[in-house]
Amino acid sequence: MERRAVPLVLQKDPNKEAEELQANLYFKGAGDVPYVAVSEFLPFFGCLYQNEALGNHALEFSFEDSDGVLWATRADNKTQMLIDPKADTIEFVDYDAFVQSPGDTALVPLVTIGNTGYGGSMSLLKDAGSYNRHGLLTTFDLNRYGIDIVADNGETYVPLQTMHDIFLGHNYYFTVFNG
Repeated sequence: MERRAVPLVLQKDPNKEAEELQANLYFKGAGDVPYVAVSEFLPFFGCLYQNEALGNHALEFSFEDSDGVLWATRADNKTQMLIDPKADTIEFVDYDAFVQSPGDTALVPLVTIGNTGYGGSMSLLKDAGSYNRHGLLTTFDLNRYGIDIVADNGETYVPLQTMHDIFLGHNYYFTVFNG
C-alpha cells in the first residue's frame, strides 16, 4: 500500500472556523481508490464525538488481530467490530451500540409527544431512558460488490468511501477525495 498525506478540512461546528489537518490515504498498487488504515480511521471517527458543551468525550478503541481478522472494541461499552480481509466482510456484534454517541444511554431513541412547544404546537422529545437489549449481528459483505479489504504489514485497509458509508454518513459528516 502506498501512503499519501492529504489535506483534511474538518468542520465539526458550523459556528467555528474549519480545522485544517492532514490525513493519510493509502492506495493499492497503481490504483486510484483511496483506502484508510482502520487503526487511524477509528480514532478519527471517535474524535468527532468530542464536544465539551455536550459533555461528550472521544471514543477510544482497542485492536486485536486473530488469524488475520481484525477485532476493534470500543473501550466504553465493549461492543465489537471484526474485519476479515480474506472474506472482505465487516461484522458488528451490535452495530447501533458500536456507532452510538458516548454517554448515550438510550440505544433505541424513542420519540414521544411532550409539552406544548413554541407557538402552541406539540413538541417532540427524545426519551433518554436506558434499555438493556442487544442488537442483531450486522454483516457488510463487501465481496458481493467487488470491494476489497486489504491486509498489509500488520494493518487493515478499507476503502474510504466504505468507511464513510458505515461510520460517517449517518452523522452528516461527508468525505470527498478529489485526487
